Amino acid sequence: MSFDSLSLLLKKLEQDQVPFWDRFQRHLHLLECWQQAVSLKTFEHSRPLHLQKGVLSVATASSAWAHTLSLQRYQLIKKLSLLLDEPLENIRFSSAHWNNAHSKIPISTTSKSILICPQCQSSANAFELERWGVCSCCIVQTWSKK
Repeated sequence: MSFDSLSLLLKKLEQDQVPFWDRFQRHLHLLECWQQAVSLKTFEHSRPLHLQKGVLSVATASSAWAHTLSLQRYQLIKKLSLLLDEPLENIRFSSAHWNNAHSKIPISTTSKSILICPQCQSSANAFELERWGVCSCCIVQTWSKK
């Protein structure tokens, strides 16, 4: 049995049209575009969920972040329209799906370093990891159990 390189395996996946592979790649592209369009602090507190019919849904860490980003909506639409493959008409921000948005999908970090929480494997703030050893979501869960 021979081992294939990762790039060869990825090419095979693309050729075989594995179910959901296209959707996975579109989501990865969306995450990368979001990372390029926003600051590191904003990236740590928000995650794009999906883009449907020109409307981007973004999960935020809190309602305050949702409000702050909604004030920047038009600037973000301009930046993202240059990066995305499909037209972007609007962005909706909500803190409702933040726990689901802490995706375990790897994000390529070319210019910005993203730290991973050792407990839940989601992206984490360097300050949080330095102070508590885990992300803020995990430390709140630990405190609420006590």
